[in-house]
Amino acid sequence: MQILKKIKESNLFEYVSIMFIVFAAVIYGVETFQISEDLKGVLNYAENFIKIIFVSEVLIRIFGETKIRDFFKDSWNVFDFIIVVVSLIPI
Repeated sequence: MQILKKIKESNLFEYVSIMFIVFAAVIYGVETFQISEDLKGVLNYAENFIKIIFVSEVLIRIFGETKIRDFFKDSWNVFDFIIVVVSLIPI
C-alpha cells in the first residue's frame, strides 16, 4: 500500500481531485438549464464517470493510510466519504 500512500500525498493527485470537483460542479450547473435530451444523456455518462473517479479517490486515500481507521480521524475525510456514499444511492 506504499504506492497508494505516495499517490495520496502527491500534488498531482490533489490537483486532479480538485479538477474533477470543479468538473462535477459545472455538470450539475449545466443541468439546471433546459438542455436537449442528447446533452442530458452525455451529462449522465459524465456524472457516472465522475462517481467512479470519486470512489477511486476515496479508496486511494483510505488504503493509502497506514491504518484504515486513520482515514476516519480527519473530519474532511469523513465528509468526503459520506458525500461519495450518498452520491451512490441512486445507482
